[in-house]
Amino acid sequence: MISYTPNLTYLNVQLKPPYRFQELIHKINIKLKQLHLKLSDNETREYPLSNDVQLFNGIKQFSSSLICLSLNLVGLDIETRNEIRFNSIKLQQFLESMIELKQFHLYAKLNKDPIDIDNILSSFSGKFWFDHNLSFGMHGRYFYTLPFYFNDLLEFYEGFDGVQSNSIEILETNPRMWYHVKSIELLVTYNYNLNFVKELKIKMPKLTLIKFGNIGFSSTHKTVNLCQEEKFDVQLDNVTTIEFTHGSIENKKEWLINVTPNLKYLFLWFTELSSIDNQLASILTKRIQQLNISTYIELEQLTMISDVYFSNVQYIIFGLNDGGMKPQDYAAFIMKILRNFQNLKTLIIYIIPISCFYIELHEIIQNLDMNEIINNYQVQQFREYCLFSKKSS
Repeated sequence: MISYTPNLTYLNVQLKPPYRFQELIHKINIKLKQLHLKLSDNETREYPLSNDVQLFNGIKQFSSSLICLSLNLVGLDIETRNEIRFNSIKLQQFLESMIELKQFHLYAKLNKDPIDIDNILSSFSGKFWFDHNLSFGMHGRYFYTLPFYFNDLLEFYEGFDGVQSNSIEILETNPRMWYHVKSIELLVTYNYNLNFVKELKIKMPKLTLIKFGNIGFSSTHKTVNLCQEEKFDVQLDNVTTIEFTHGSIENKKEWLINVTPNLKYLFLWFTELSSIDNQLASILTKRIQQLNISTYIELEQLTMISDVYFSNVQYIIFGLNDGGMKPQDYAAFIMKILRNFQNLKTLIIYIIPISCFYIELHEIIQNLDMNEIINNYQVQQFREYCLFSKKSS
């Protein structure tokens, strides 16, 4: 496609990575000035990924014209520090070939090697990096240029105290260090203190999504300061979406009630809901407009706790995962949602692509009372998706 756009100067693209036996990229005569590239692949392949050489050689085709290069490579499963993105000598050689380059942004993740953060960062402290004003930071297994250029800050479990850099000065003095961040991953089981919330408000003014997870936390992470009784009087007004993976939403009661007053969208993955008889349930029922759930656990809770729980929800998206249930069981829960949620405008059900789900979507639909449904909803099915849209009165 690119070869048919000879005047292309700006390219922002997300691709699957090249594979070891994939044909090499042919020479392209385009004077590209900005390249923003995100590579990721969640699929299991017969052949492993190629190393960085193939990727960076492809980028070198634009070495005479590129002014800005942004590489988001956190989705790639890299096990060794010897790849170009982590090797200071190889990365320097690559950047020296980009004769017009003025901006370089990198975001990558190192997986199975033992990680020595101090050793990695110290290798990027030479004259070349100083002369080109290139600073790098790390937390956990993540390696990136600073200031942080990307929207998603992953596994930020230790907070700002867990970030190390080859330039301590830039961490302490640059007010726009985390300015571009729109989503952040934290731990659902940790109670981050009030100072951390204040830092989020100041340092991440564009933050709209917080993901609370309970997986992927290893002993390589240090413990953050905890607070049990601290009153949160700082609000993250721009945050409209919170996502939970495992655990219970009760663990972040203060965040849901006091810290995020404009919360509208709630994503639940293997997560326990709160009791209908508490303050949190009342707040969520009032605020939440869209609810995304991914397993039969949340679906069962949603339909059994109370008819008024989340009664103001207008949009529900349900991802079907393997829960050992029969098609008629899923159909019964879906019927309860369509009957009980009076403000519901749309319901989307779909089969999660990477799940081990052994029920066909049409088997669930066959068990629905379609005669009742079509009185109030229009029904559209496309492949593994089914949309129920409320008819206008």
